[in-house]
Amino acid sequence: MERLLHFTKYDMAEADLVALLESRGLVISDEAKAVRYLESIGYYRLSPYMYPFLMFVSLSS
Repeated sequence: MERLLHFTKYDMAEADLVALLESRGLVISDEAKAVRYLESIGYYRLSPYMYPFLMFVSLSS
């Protein structure tokens, strides 16, 4: 019998996701509106639109 995989990530509430995005530097002016968007659209459907706003650390030596 095949063993089931155990997932290490857990489900986050939308308010927690908004706090996570703010901790990563995203400026959110209306948190209640952001929570509603995450509830209706979803984090993973919105995340590609946030990609251009990410700041990457240069790995040049």
